[in-house]
Amino acid sequence: MGRTTVSGTVNVGSNPALAAKSYWLSNKNITIVVDVKDDRVYWTPPVAAIFIGQPFGNLVRWMKGMGGFVLFEY
Repeated sequence: MGRTTVSGTVNVGSNPALAAKSYWLSNKNITIVVDVKDDRVYWTPPVAAIFIGQPFGNLVRWMKGMGGFVLFEY
């Protein structure tokens, strides 16, 4: 199984970080993409960096609190 990138397909087994699921989260204030592995935030942009290592639900709860929340997994 691979993950398609700009440069082609990367073997997930070659990099454990690529085994993470990616989510697009948006609300009325911000839109971010995060990677989640084992239900923990693995990577996020600086605006939500405090959530790295925390359960994904904590980030979702914070985003929902701002209103107009939308989440997509890809």
